[in-house]
Amino acid sequence: MSHHHRTKLTRVLSPRGALTLHAVDGALLFALRAALAMAVPALPWVLSGRSTLAVFPMLGAFTTTFGRNLPYRRRARVLAVAAVAMTMCVGLGAALAALTDPRAGGFGTAVVIAAMAVTAGLAKFLCDATRLSGLGAVLMLFSFAVAANGPADRLTDVLAQTGLAATGAATAWALALVGWVVHPDRPQRLAVAVALRELAGLLEPDEGADGTGHTRHRATAAVLRAYQSLGLSPLTTGQRRDERSGTCVFLTDLAWSVLITSACRQTPDAPTARYLRVQARHLTVRYRRLPSPPPHPMSPSALSADTATGHPDEAGPAARRAAELTVGTDAGSPGHVAVLVVPAFRMALGTGLAGGLAAFLSFGHGYWAALSAAAVLHSVNVRSTLQRALQRTLGTAAGLLIAFGVLATHPAPTALVALIVVFEFLLEYTVARNYGLGVVFLTPLALLMSDLASPAPVGTLVHDRTLGSVLGILMGLACALLLVHGRPAARVEQALAACGEASERAERALSDSAAVPHSAVQTQLAVAVVELREADDAAAGELYAANVDPARLAAAEQRAYVLLKHLHRTVGRHAPLPRPFRSRAMNPAHSTGADGTTLYYGDLDAPHVLEVFVELRDRASHRMADSLLGTIRQAADDGKFVAKFHFAGTIDDTVGGSGSQRGLSALAAASDAGQRKFVDYLAALFASQPFPPVDDQFSDVSVLLSLADKVNGLRNAEFDMKVTDGMYLTWAGEVIGNFDSFGVVGTPVVRYDDEVIPVVKPEGGPALTPQEFLDRLRPSR
Repeated sequence: MSHHHRTKLTRVLSPRGALTLHAVDGALLFALRAALAMAVPALPWVLSGRSTLAVFPMLGAFTTTFGRNLPYRRRARVLAVAAVAMTMCVGLGAALAALTDPRAGGFGTAVVIAAMAVTAGLAKFLCDATRLSGLGAVLMLFSFAVAANGPADRLTDVLAQTGLAATGAATAWALALVGWVVHPDRPQRLAVAVALRELAGLLEPDEGADGTGHTRHRATAAVLRAYQSLGLSPLTTGQRRDERSGTCVFLTDLAWSVLITSACRQTPDAPTARYLRVQARHLTVRYRRLPSPPPHPMSPSALSADTATGHPDEAGPAARRAAELTVGTDAGSPGHVAVLVVPAFRMALGTGLAGGLAAFLSFGHGYWAALSAAAVLHSVNVRSTLQRALQRTLGTAAGLLIAFGVLATHPAPTALVALIVVFEFLLEYTVARNYGLGVVFLTPLALLMSDLASPAPVGTLVHDRTLGSVLGILMGLACALLLVHGRPAARVEQALAACGEASERAERALSDSAAVPHSAVQTQLAVAVVELREADDAAAGELYAANVDPARLAAAEQRAYVLLKHLHRTVGRHAPLPRPFRSRAMNPAHSTGADGTTLYYGDLDAPHVLEVFVELRDRASHRMADSLLGTIRQAADDGKFVAKFHFAGTIDDTVGGSGSQRGLSALAAASDAGQRKFVDYLAALFASQPFPPVDDQFSDVSVLLSLADKVNGLRNAEFDMKVTDGMYLTWAGEVIGNFDSFGVVGTPVVRYDDEVIPVVKPEGGPALTPQEFLDRLRPSR
């Protein structure tokens, strides 16, 4: 074996991440609801002394596992289908038990094993196609297996067991929707909170061990899921903003803006990351009305209390259609049939082989081997299968010890049911954090339910489960390693092509300056870039190499994010500015450049040029100005250089408002009054910069005029008229539009004779003292 193949095999088979614990919002409430869904329908049978029948409504109660993060309206539909599926699994299993009597061995056992394999494959296919993650497919198979190996002898038994399962499923459905009355927007809040935390991880100085690309992918996918939960698409136009009220919607729009603009920034943004985490904590608190967001650089303080809750489930048909794009229903998406067939076939084959071999070796409770194989193969690729195998092995070993300790006490049926409910609570509370930890409680839960349905000696149960688990895990691994296929590699090529097509559509939309790009263009491009990373990650975990140049993937991803930024800026102007009283842009005094879009301070004949790139609403620009603007003015007065100022308007485009453009038009009016008044007014604007930047006070003429009072001799009738009438609004728009032509990413940037001088640290503070800055001013070589 070559070194390349050994490296590939080692990486694919690495169990890294198998023991990781994940943070999960709402786990306690969900676990309580799941335990209650299992206890309520079982209680009458326990009290009536017929505890054996309690296992069937408990099987139906597994319905609550599905759609745990979905909004209630969508959850109602998904759980209704899941309830029917769980009931059918129990009903068909019970019917098979009555017809074939698999406990007697022979033909009946073979039929049940074959049926389990078919059930496993179908359940895997359907869960993947509908993107219902978790243990759904395994629990469907478990319900079928318990019923198929249960005590049904007659048609009346089949009908009774099916009816009991339907009762449990209906109870689970009802309890899963109780929160709709109490906290109707709870799922949306949790989805937005996840998006904010993922985005905070991207903006923090330490991006984690997996690098910027994976962190950005997770943030993009999380924000898209938040939009999907809200039933909206990523849009921030003025018209849509009026329709999209609510703190959740505002924070998601804000997260999208920050995500897209951060793709072109090279420095972390720790203050914004801290703010996002604070808002995520607020969203996870179970209050009926969200509190007003606290002041912070990205705080949505403009929201009023009247729009704090919103009604995200009442989105219009067009918005819901746009949101559907985020779930990947296209042929090129991971939901396409060709991508789903092989994993489903893997699971069916592994289940059938494990069950068949267990029967051939005369293992008692042979279906445990089939269930263990299915649990291992209920994964994405070979690497995640190995992780599942490790988690399954460790979790089963610990769970068997717990089960043996419980069953050794020979609990009464009532106590057995109570323990099953407790283990169900622990399972649902822990499995989302780590599958292996969930298996610790799934193992005794499954053993106790099997014992309740078909009592057996303790030693026999534990012995059979141990042998079945070992056999199932080994068969699952064998199927994952031997069933090699090229679908993941083909998926990467398809995703690359789809991303390229989406990028071309975006470029065509951007080239049409007469029309605003449709929301679908932006959404489809975002979905395509997310699918590109997911396809690459899935292929990386398979033994079959994708053979796609990583540089192509990186280039396609980077191109998509740049286009998303331009699309966002095109559709992201929230409120049109008033038309200035002149149709043609007028240039203020002390402006230079080909179009007069640069304001300067000092003598244009000075030996050197200092270019300053700032934005009036940008906090980092404020910190730079507070530290160095006075030094720049003094050095220009001393004739060391001429200072040329270039102004951006990114926050106007992304967060919304017109403060950067309005403030710049007022600066132009101040430049008419003299260079010194211009730079003094610039210092006054930065010193009184609204905090947070989303507070668009600079768009208010009265604020701009009041700040002009701080500059001696600036206020007069002519200045007030220019600011009030917006004489330089058109000029200011041209300045902002010309900013990208300088090739500068982000603000602030200071360039001395084409040499960039770092003035801001990655965490946002000043990088140089005034004296250090002066020491850097030397002729370029």
